[in-house]
Amino acid sequence: MHTPSADTPSADKPPDAGAKSSRVRWLVRGAVLALAVVLLSPLAGGKAPLWIPGASALVALVALLARHLAGWVTLAGLVPAGMVLFKGRWFCRWVCPMGTCAEVVSRAGRRLGCRCPRLGPVGQWLALATLAGAAVGWPVFVWLDPLAIFASGVGVFGFPASPAWYAPAVLLFFVLGASFLLPGVWCGRLCPLGGLQEVLGTLGKWRPRRGPGQAERYAFRPLARRAGLGAPAPPGFVGGIRLE
Repeated sequence: MHTPSADTPSADKPPDAGAKSSRVRWLVRGAVLALAVVLLSPLAGGKAPLWIPGASALVALVALLARHLAGWVTLAGLVPAGMVLFKGRWFCRWVCPMGTCAEVVSRAGRRLGCRCPRLGPVGQWLALATLAGAAVGWPVFVWLDPLAIFASGVGVFGFPASPAWYAPAVLLFFVLGASFLLPGVWCGRLCPLGGLQEVLGTLGKWRPRRGPGQAERYAFRPLARRAGLGAPAPPGFVGGIRLE
């Protein structure tokens, strides 16, 4: 029996429901992007460069593993991390300002004929390696977190930049350039926050399965074995931003 998917029209779902949902989603994404830019301006008093990366589930888990404590910034990121278990990559589709910019640029690249080659789930490996490294104090790839990149790249124009901000600011233009030349490569394959959401989404789909005359089997295999260690990062800093 065929079960209608979320994109399949049904008797309870008008044909234009998908287009309407897409418009609503883009309105929300545009509003979040505009709000993030305003918060990163001097008008916000300089607090957003801390709280915007703090909304990242990757940054929150790294801070929790590396520092063994949960401040307000960490808790802000743990909420979306928990929702991923039930809603998948909802943060990418509705909230992430870096993802919104990358998708707009990717669409422009596709219209000009640019295409992305097949790549493996690099973002998942980056996320797992970062978490494993954070557990021993070396969260090597946390500087690739999209919210840290966005906050540093946009905030550098409104505040006096310290050397710790320059690399993430350059990364902002790298992500946008890569998304134009290889549409979808950042959000779909490279982003560690997106990869973490896919890993957490796998955990959310875990269910015990029983077969006739068979022992209980599990759909999920431990992912920790696939994680690696990383390079050192200054304690208390994530993506060039100090977590207080």
